[in-house]
Amino acid sequence: MQVSRMEAKKQTCLFSFGLIADIQYADADNRPNFRQNCVRYYRNSLELLKEAVRHWSGDSCASKPSFVMQLGDIIDGFNKRGGKKQSFQALNVVINEFDKAGCDTHHILGNHEFYNFTRAEIASSRLLSGINFETTEVDTTCSCISELIPTTAEVPPAAYYHFSPCPGFRCVVLDTYDVSTLGHDESCSIHQDSMNLLRSVNKNECLNSPDGLQGIDRRFVEYNGGMGESQLRWLEGVLQKASNDQEKVIIFGHAPFHPTIEVDCCLWNYKDILQLLHSFSCVVAVFSGHVHFFSHFVDEKGIHVVTMPGIIEIAPGSNGFGTVEVYQDKLVLHGNGEVKSCVMSFP
Repeated sequence: MQVSRMEAKKQTCLFSFGLIADIQYADADNRPNFRQNCVRYYRNSLELLKEAVRHWSGDSCASKPSFVMQLGDIIDGFNKRGGKKQSFQALNVVINEFDKAGCDTHHILGNHEFYNFTRAEIASSRLLSGINFETTEVDTTCSCISELIPTTAEVPPAAYYHFSPCPGFRCVVLDTYDVSTLGHDESCSIHQDSMNLLRSVNKNECLNSPDGLQGIDRRFVEYNGGMGESQLRWLEGVLQKASNDQEKVIIFGHAPFHPTIEVDCCLWNYKDILQLLHSFSCVVAVFSGHVHFFSHFVDEKGIHVVTMPGIIEIAPGSNGFGTVEVYQDKLVLHGNGEVKSCVMSFP
């Protein structure tokens, strides 16, 4: 559905934000993806990001974003073949482009972040954008980074956090790899418990393969993850307070929470988070990446569920980013390329 800006502007736009996902940049030639069913355009992904940034910072964007949500997988795991130096070089190249957008960028953690970096390395990098916002304690069951938290820090680093861009709205950034084998040292209990969970369901030698798994069990692959009990309790508290304060909540994460999108990319404990989101009427929309295609639907509780396409798999000549205008009673998504424009009215 194409959205007329004149029609959208009849009401006051409270704020807007940019959306982009799965850039997966690497200074490498094009090659097939893991499943061998499409091409990944490594260098072109940076060009598409540059085009998005020019749009957000230029006159063609009617509503200049208050912030940009980078929905995860900012660089590709292919970079790790060149060692940490190559991974950090690629990361700096992409982050330097986001700096030109003229607004804050929120970096969500995906599986490719953890192919390149440990949680300890991310904790001291610009990928941990939540350090500047309302956040929470690091899960004490994770031994990977707790010892790295400065004793003088006012706010310990966390990959999940929340903030209010304007009165009446709250944005919540989630860590969908809180529970995962990725990013955690093998000695960490989170890594060990995650590996035990995977191997109890997935009997393949390659744990990134869903071969032989049936139905919803296909989500138990190593490139997915889950949310731990501490994060779920934290999220419940955030939603309860937002509900009490009559705020509308917009959720962001890398892996999707709804199995109807694509089972192979679904959060391991999706039932837990869906039950939690459906317990509060304040949640109006959920945005994620990971699946590499655009989709939008309204779930059984009236929550708008949106996945963004993977920039890495968009050929030259198109694009796949969006700008969301937020109104009192709706979100208006203005899409570019493979992202379709739509109006997301609140229940």
